[in-house]
Amino acid sequence: MPNKRSLAELLSSFARRIDDRNEQDGIRGYLKILKELTNTDIIFVARLKGRSASVVVGLDGDDNFEDFVYELEGTPCDIAAAGNCVQHAPDVQDKFPHDELLTEMNIHGYIGLPLLDLSGNVHGIIVGLNHHKEEKSKDHNLLYRMVSQLIQVEFRNLVEVDKEFIAFDNIDVKNVPNMGRFFYSVLENLPGNISVISTKNVFVYVNEGYADFFNLKPNDLIGKNIKEIFPKAMYEISINTDKEIIDSKKSSNFDYRSPLSDGGVFYSNVTKFPFINSDGEVYAVGMMSFDISESVKNRKELREEKLKNIQATKLATVGEMAASLTHELANPLTIIQGLSEKVSILVDRNVEKETVQVDLDKIKSATTRMGKLINSLRTFSRDDSKEKFEKTPLKDILDVTVDLISHRFDKENVQFDSNVVLNDVFVNAQTVLISQVLINLFMNSLDAIYENDDKWIKLIIEDLGQDLIIRIVDSGCGIEDEVVMNMFNSFYTTKEIGRGTGLGLSLCKEIVEQHNAELVYELYNGNTSFLIKIPKA
Repeated sequence: MPNKRSLAELLSSFARRIDDRNEQDGIRGYLKILKELTNTDIIFVARLKGRSASVVVGLDGDDNFEDFVYELEGTPCDIAAAGNCVQHAPDVQDKFPHDELLTEMNIHGYIGLPLLDLSGNVHGIIVGLNHHKEEKSKDHNLLYRMVSQLIQVEFRNLVEVDKEFIAFDNIDVKNVPNMGRFFYSVLENLPGNISVISTKNVFVYVNEGYADFFNLKPNDLIGKNIKEIFPKAMYEISINTDKEIIDSKKSSNFDYRSPLSDGGVFYSNVTKFPFINSDGEVYAVGMMSFDISESVKNRKELREEKLKNIQATKLATVGEMAASLTHELANPLTIIQGLSEKVSILVDRNVEKETVQVDLDKIKSATTRMGKLINSLRTFSRDDSKEKFEKTPLKDILDVTVDLISHRFDKENVQFDSNVVLNDVFVNAQTVLISQVLINLFMNSLDAIYENDDKWIKLIIEDLGQDLIIRIVDSGCGIEDEVVMNMFNSFYTTKEIGRGTGLGLSLCKEIVEQHNAELVYELYNGNTSFLIKIPKA
C-alpha cells in the first residue's frame, strides 16, 4: 500500500490536480482524482431510478464503465440512497450478505455518500469500493465529502437537461450551469487576493492575484509551507492570526501594514475565516485581502490637509484676538507701571512695610494675569499635528478656552456665566483641538447673537457618571430647520464673507468624534445649544 499522506498533503495534491484538470472531464475528472488520492479500487456515480441505481460514470482500474444497472435492495447503496453516509471496511460482505455483487467482485471496503438535488432530495450516490481490507482514514473520508460537493454540482447539471440559458442580469445562483466552474471563475477574477492555508501551514489554494503579490504562479505556492514564502515578520503575523481563527472558529477582519522590498508600504484589509469539517474541527484557514494603500494614502493626505486647515484657522483666530488681547495686556501693564512708581516713592519716604506690600500684591496679581494670558495663547497657538491623546483635567482645557475668548464677551457686552466647578475630572484628549472646537462654538454663538438686545452665553457642565456634558447655550432662539439639516456638512456656512474664521461645524464634529465623543445641536429651554458628550478618562 502507498504511504499515508497527511490531510494537508491530500488537500494540496487535490488543489494542484483540480487546477491542472481538463474541465471538460467533469464528473469523470473528479472521480479520477479522488480514486488516486484515496487508493480506491473502484469508484462510480450512480443515478437513482426507483429501487434501482444506474451507473452514470465509473472507473474500474484504468477502465471506464457506465449504464450498469443494479437493484438497491439488501445493498449498502440502499442506505446511501436514503440520505446517509455509509462506510464499512473490512466487513462489508458480512454486513450485507444478500449483496452477491460484493462477493463476486471481492469487495471488502465500501464508502457511499448521497447526492442531493436543489430541493434536498437524494437523486444519486457516489460510491467507492476496495478489494483490500484497510479501513479508510478520517482524512480520506473528509476528501470524499469535499469532492462529493463538487460532483453534486456537476451531477445536477447532468440530470437537469434542456434548461434555457439564464441571462446574467436575471441570474439565479441555485440554477447556474457548471456551478463549480462558475464560482472558480469568481474567485479567480475577484480584485483581491485569496488563499486557503491548512492548519499545518501549507498552501491549499491561492488565486492569481495572491500569487502575483509574490511574483509567482499559483502552482509555485500550492503544496508549499508558508515559511518558505513569507518574510519572517509576515510569517509570525500569519501564524498568530491563523491561531486566533482556529481557536475561536470565527472569522476576523483587520487592516494589515506590510513593508515592501523597495522601501514602500503595502496596506490591505484582510478577512480570515475557518474551514470546519463535520466533526467541528478547523482544517484550514481562508483569507481574502484587498489593497487599500491608495485609500490609506488619500486619508493621510486628507488628514494632513485638515491639520493644516486647523492650524491656519488657529492662527486666524489668534490674529483676531490680538487687538483685544493687546488691550487685555495693556491694562495690567499700566497698573504695574503706576504702582511701581508709587512703590519707589513710598520706599524713599520709609513708609510702613504693610502699606508697600499692598501695592506689591497688586503688581503680582497683574503680572500673574498677564502670564496666564500669554501661557494660554502659547498653548493654543502650538502646532497640534503631532499632539497625542493625554489624560488631562477638563478644567485646564476650559480655563485656557475661557481666557482666550473672554475679551470678546467684554468687547461685545455679552454676559457670560459658567457653572464650572470640577475637581479631579479628567478626559483623554488632544487638548488644543478640543479647545479650538470650544472656541469655535463660542465664536459661533457670539456671531449669532451679535444684533440681539439681550446677549448672554452660558457654559454648563453636567456629570453623567461615565460621561461629561459640555454645553454652550446662548440667548438665541434656535436655528432654522434647513440650516440644521446642512450645518454639519463640509463647506456649508451662513456667515457673511469676512465673518467666518472658525473651523466649521463639520470639522468640529470630526474632531469630537475622534475623541469617542458626540457633538449635538438642540434647543435648551428654548435657546440655542450645542453640547459635547465626552467620556471620562
